[in-house]
Amino acid sequence: MRFKVRHTTKLFFRYKDYLLLVPFALLNLFVAFGFSIQDTIPTYILFGLIVFCIAAFFILLILYIIELFCGAKIIINSDSVEIRKLLRPRKKIRFAEIEEVKYTHDEELVRSHRGRHSGPYRRRYYELRAKLTFFLTSGKSVCVNDKGTGYLEKRDRAKVDPSVNPDEDITLYQAYQCYCAAVDEYARQHGLQIPR
Repeated sequence: MRFKVRHTTKLFFRYKDYLLLVPFALLNLFVAFGFSIQDTIPTYILFGLIVFCIAAFFILLILYIIELFCGAKIIINSDSVEIRKLLRPRKKIRFAEIEEVKYTHDEELVRSHRGRHSGPYRRRYYELRAKLTFFLTSGKSVCVNDKGTGYLEKRDRAKVDPSVNPDEDITLYQAYQCYCAAVDEYARQHGLQIPR
């Protein structure tokens, strides 16, 4: 089965904002060392670094937007899991190579700013993301995340109604359930004990 999830890479999301701060820091260093526009070599170096930071910012921003639309694909086969991400080679993991699989939730800081009425405090906006991590026998791990839409509302309902599963609408959770079913069938056919 194929599942398309809204995977985001932290590199594209987090570091693009820092690249806007670097030119200001470079300009402060330029002035602090006593350079001026008449000093040609330091000026060329400063402008070169600023152009590099701005170009890197726009590249990361474009990759972030592309990844928002493309996401990642998880394909559950009868004996393997295939993961396709943006700018990463297709990863095919056989069930025998998987040591453990963990499905968790993670809160990520989306943005932080000082509002008009918040005074000296910064308002932080968090987004809940579902995370599926495959721990391999080689010691490496492969992680895929997805937007946890509707989880918090259903979690509150699940406290009073045990029949409600807060994860049921999250695509990554559906992929995890499909993986568990495929691993159980694979283990039954081959007489193996495979963790999940």
